[in-house]
Amino acid sequence: MNEQKFKTNMTFLQKYYGHQLDDLVYKVYYKKLAHISDENFDSCVNKITESSFRPTSKNPFPLIADFLKQVGESLDDRAINVTSHVKIAIKRHGAYESINFGDTALHYTIRGYGGWQEMCKWSNNDWKMKETAFINAYKAATKINTSEEQHLVGIHETNNLGRYSVAPPKKLFLNGINNIKEIEHKKGCKQIDNITDDLVKKLSVKE
Repeated sequence: MNEQKFKTNMTFLQKYYGHQLDDLVYKVYYKKLAHISDENFDSCVNKITESSFRPTSKNPFPLIADFLKQVGESLDDRAINVTSHVKIAIKRHGAYESINFGDTALHYTIRGYGGWQEMCKWSNNDWKMKETAFINAYKAATKINTSEEQHLVGIHETNNLGRYSVAPPKKLFLNGINNIKEIEHKKGCKQIDNITDDLVKKLSVKE
């Protein structure tokens, strides 16, 4: 989500509910909701003002969970969805490419399992044994993560950094439930375009 879009909507909601968020809480809201697309966030704000939410002395402003509810996403939903996203990205891109999921909590979780290159080695049996723990680790990371890690390093970047030019990380942003799209791949490469289109189509269908 564009930061200005977030600011405009949050300014409106703070006036609407007569409650001003302090700077620290405001930053937490942005961090937890930044993955929502501009269009979906506009819709989300409208739905919140039309919902049954009523401010109280204890909860004078909609909680992060209220926002996620309005876009059809809970933390459990997101954790399961990003895990599926990771598994597909591993199959599509592999250990050689550097990856940016646009989610520092996810980057933090993957690094905790040895990093992108290590996770790309996981077999089906590894996933069967570790998937539940990975999902829980991601949920925990969304609550405690302070990492600013922008991408996960692939083999090509590891081997060539400082020696040769390195391609920018592949961007695979998760904007919301079953709304995954790749951003900023090299133009003029039909093969990459075809892969991207195929990935988006597959991930756009809820299984």
